[in-house]
Amino acid sequence: MRRFLFFLISIIIALSGCKKKTTEPSQGGSDNGGGNGGGTSTVVWENTYTPQNGFDVDYFVKSGNQYFAYDFGREILVSFKEDGSGFQEKNLTFNVLWTLHTDFYDYGNGIVLLFEGEHTIVDIDYNGNIIREIDYGYMFSGYGRPFQIVKVNDGYMMLLKTAFDLVDPADSVFLGKIDFNGQMVFVKFIDIPFSQKTYGLEANDLAVLSDNNVLLLITRFDTLGYNWEYINFIIKTDLSGAEIWRKQTQVFDNKYLQNICTVSSGAILDFGDFENNTIEFYFITESGNLTQKTVDFTPDRGYIFRPKGYTLTRSDDPDAVFLVIFDSGADLKGNYKILKFNKDGNVLDIKIFPQEEAYPEYDNPHFFAREGTDGVIYVKTAIDTSNNQYLVYGKIK
Repeated sequence: MRRFLFFLISIIIALSGCKKKTTEPSQGGSDNGGGNGGGTSTVVWENTYTPQNGFDVDYFVKSGNQYFAYDFGREILVSFKEDGSGFQEKNLTFNVLWTLHTDFYDYGNGIVLLFEGEHTIVDIDYNGNIIREIDYGYMFSGYGRPFQIVKVNDGYMMLLKTAFDLVDPADSVFLGKIDFNGQMVFVKFIDIPFSQKTYGLEANDLAVLSDNNVLLLITRFDTLGYNWEYINFIIKTDLSGAEIWRKQTQVFDNKYLQNICTVSSGAILDFGDFENNTIEFYFITESGNLTQKTVDFTPDRGYIFRPKGYTLTRSDDPDAVFLVIFDSGADLKGNYKILKFNKDGNVLDIKIFPQEEAYPEYDNPHFFAREGTDGVIYVKTAIDTSNNQYLVYGKIK
């Protein structure tokens, strides 16, 4: 019964549109906090894109002076230049019937899409041209379902987890690899120790480090009565799946590491949530030195929320990332802010949207940012009065 409860909670989190999101303000803070938010920025230009069937931006990438926004549910790619000109739309067509993605991964020159329900991998460049499409069938039968994928120099590596089973006392996690011809290279069991209070595992993320090895992020869920405890396992392997080292975080209540964003000297591991209105993360070096960090930021209005979706975005600075937050008062009114911070938690830049608005709460939009030459380019999903989604894109400085 207890494992069934865990299964239901996992389903609810998955259907929320992100692995975990905050919809209620944390306790603490004040409406006039006087934080380090800086002055209001200027929106240089802003445009909208309102196709008939809507648009919900799932990913945002940059290549030179060109920016690409993807809606992976409707399979639409749009692109534009830094000044907003040259807007183009492209409808993507893949050999799949059910276009629900389990994962997608930006590898620097394109994106890999994982259609777990269709047992299909699609590799596309930034312009939406298909590089290869692989039907891997049932080659992982018995090893679980692929949840996360990356592209390496000789194939694709996936993090798999066994499906929920009332008879199985615990989940299992595997690392699998397929070559570019669609042939299985290996499947290897990832040994995660269990305790008497363990409910299950979450295969959270994996990423390719700058030394061409792979970083895995797995969370073990334990319980003590009605309280959840989370233990995060960070494991580095080579491209053959051989473990190089592993690290384990302390036990946390009510939060766990969910995302990996690689930087030049290691990776930032993101909690995917805020606690006590602070932005915390772990930084791990490629040699395995693990440290917990706090972003040097205090909200002006007292409470921090984040838009849903992938929380961290790469920066042109190899040791920095972008994070979009909503800085709000107790009345849930405030401003969106784009934070750029480095692996030490030092804030390098803050862009503040001048328009005060109400936090959209349960319909909080996807919101992403990338660098421009003299400002920041942003894209976000907006919702009109009829509850239709559309794209807003622009530049702020």
